[in-house]
Amino acid sequence: MKKLILIALVSILAIGGCTSGRIVIVGESESTPATPKNQGRVIAAQKHVESGKKFLKKKKYQKAEREFLAAIELDPRNQEAHYYLGLTYYRWKKYDDCREPFLVAIKLNPDDPDWVCQVRIYLGLSFEYERDYDRAEREFYLAMTLNPSNDEAKHCWERVKYKHKKHYKHDDDDDEEDEDEEDDD
Repeated sequence: MKKLILIALVSILAIGGCTSGRIVIVGESESTPATPKNQGRVIAAQKHVESGKKFLKKKKYQKAEREFLAAIELDPRNQEAHYYLGLTYYRWKKYDDCREPFLVAIKLNPDDPDWVCQVRIYLGLSFEYERDYDRAEREFYLAMTLNPSNDEAKHCWERVKYKHKKHYKHDDDDDEEDEDEEDDD
């Protein structure tokens, strides 16, 4: 039986190989290992990431930003470079700027729930600091669903839900005051 399968496979390959002299490449996987041609760029990019992390730790945000951007220029698929660029903007309190690198970092590594959870927490915090509680709550909820045992995600979600309710209650109180003023007229 095994010989029959082997003979059938060889026959199919032989027939297919004889009918066409062309090789067709359908698509290239995003997880293709670096070729010797771009291996140097990948290594150089990682050096920029390591340098940027040192600047970030020292709160030298402009220098960190430059290093992470250089890493991304050399290796656009370096998820770590995108993540740390987002983290640099976040710590620099440039909340609008931090979101795009965070989203790219998620896109480059969507299959690691712990990674995506951590990035979503920072996305949620960026929205929370700008009092966009709807989006913050959504990001923290997504983080919790990705990693239910992550206490930080749960704590952030509960905190922002409380702030969200308080925020809406405050808005409702303002609306009631406006209605009372209209009734006085």
